[in-house]
Amino acid sequence: MQFTTTSRSAPVINYQGFQYTIKQEYKISSEWRCRARPCTTSLSLCRDNKSIILERDVHICTPNSQKMVVAEEAVICMKQRTMEETLPIPQIYSQEIIKIRVGNPTMDTGTFFPLLNSIDSSLYRKRAQNYPKLSKTIDELIIPDGWKVGLNGEPFLLVNEISGCFIHYSQSLWRKVQELELIRCVKSSNLKMSTRISNNKKKS
Repeated sequence: MQFTTTSRSAPVINYQGFQYTIKQEYKISSEWRCRARPCTTSLSLCRDNKSIILERDVHICTPNSQKMVVAEEAVICMKQRTMEETLPIPQIYSQEIIKIRVGNPTMDTGTFFPLLNSIDSSLYRKRAQNYPKLSKTIDELIIPDGWKVGLNGEPFLLVNEISGCFIHYSQSLWRKVQELELIRCVKSSNLKMSTRISNNKKKS
């Protein structure tokens, strides 16, 4: 029995060639249903999900190949790395692909491994969890203590006011957004703001 996750980070059990997702949790057990629909086969596990209590019915679906398990394990590793490392996400993706090819030389990754553009949204969401949410107004801007010091604990926010050329400041800020791979968050925030302004104009 092996655990992986879906592209939306939901837990998956891999058991005897079949995959199961959580159906119901009880006080002393949990019930998992076959991931392939309309197959209704289920597993009952003890609360800690370490042992199987009961296996119901017979599968009407075909077993999954080992390729799917390998791909899901790689995606789990990618998500973990995006939260722990600062490497660009496309680079992390490429490195994990290479690991799979080296570790499984007989597998054709091009036929079963998800493309970057199909999983990058979930990877960027994972990375965004490391950063404070973007404030909508200057009054809502609160910088957590951990973001006020450098790697060695020295303060790096040394001024309370911004003076000088606003264009240069904007360019510097945009470079930092690109470095942290937060472009999607900024574009999404701008789109929501534009939509809100447009709706307010229509109402008035």
